[in-house]
Amino acid sequence: MGLIPKSIFLTFAAAGLAACATVEEQSPIAELSAVDQPEWQVGYTLVQKDVQTGEEGGWTILAVEGDRITAQSTRGCRWVNSTDWFAPTLEWENCGGFTGSREITEREGAIWPLQVGNRAKYEFINSDGRRGTRRCEVDSTVNISVAEELIDAYKVVCRQDKRTRTWYWSPERGEVKYTNVHADRGVTDYYDQVRTEIRSGS
Repeated sequence: MGLIPKSIFLTFAAAGLAACATVEEQSPIAELSAVDQPEWQVGYTLVQKDVQTGEEGGWTILAVEGDRITAQSTRGCRWVNSTDWFAPTLEWENCGGFTGSREITEREGAIWPLQVGNRAKYEFINSDGRRGTRRCEVDSTVNISVAEELIDAYKVVCRQDKRTRTWYWSPERGEVKYTNVHADRGVTDYYDQVRTEIRSGS
């Protein structure tokens, strides 16, 4: 059987300039088994390519304390996330010029282990008093191109305010593609995995 095209095209305009993210999705080559939540490790590094600029960057885990992960990007953004990777960020410093924190006040459902149809909802309050909700769903399994390689992955979609974040998660390689789209400003992030590695001394 050949691959059955199921393409989606997301095109947005931002600040008067055209910004376009195109993710071509096809039916997976094989049936994917459920994926357990990762056991995060200090030094774990995801090297990524910015699809919009062609630049290489990424992030590294600096600390794992209980159910909290501290990571830092090559651009100097440092943040704290829960071990549930798709939950809202708990703290952020020097991230796009912003610093802040939030508390997750309520959780419903569970994304992990990754299986199509799993859903989770997170209610939170920010340090500035604003409240919000993030809704996530394991939307489907797809086959996508990452750095000219075809990879089967789970598609996890999270919606929060005007943002739609989409992770493509391979059972073997973890996060292989990520897009972040703002309803007004268009595509703000579009990354492909280059490789993962463990860096000592992080």
